[in-house]
Amino acid sequence: MIFDPQIFYKSFLKNFHRHKVIYLKELLDNLSKYEDKFLTNKPLHEDSNELQLTLKSDLRQTYFHAIETFFELFFAFKPK
Repeated sequence: MIFDPQIFYKSFLKNFHRHKVIYLKELLDNLSKYEDKFLTNKPLHEDSNELQLTLKSDLRQTYFHAIETFFELFFAFKPK
């Protein structure tokens, strides 16, 4: 874990949320193309509906994380 703020903000991945949303949206839009690679006999992803719900949930959590990150950065750089 990085505790030095200068190192943290210097190495911060500014496009992390954007890239994650792009690939999640691609997976959701073309689920039939990818589901053979993701669906297994394991109970984690038994069917395509569960896989789709998992991807939608991850997309929603990514949006919330992006908003939370924005406010963390906003208040960190806010002039006094």
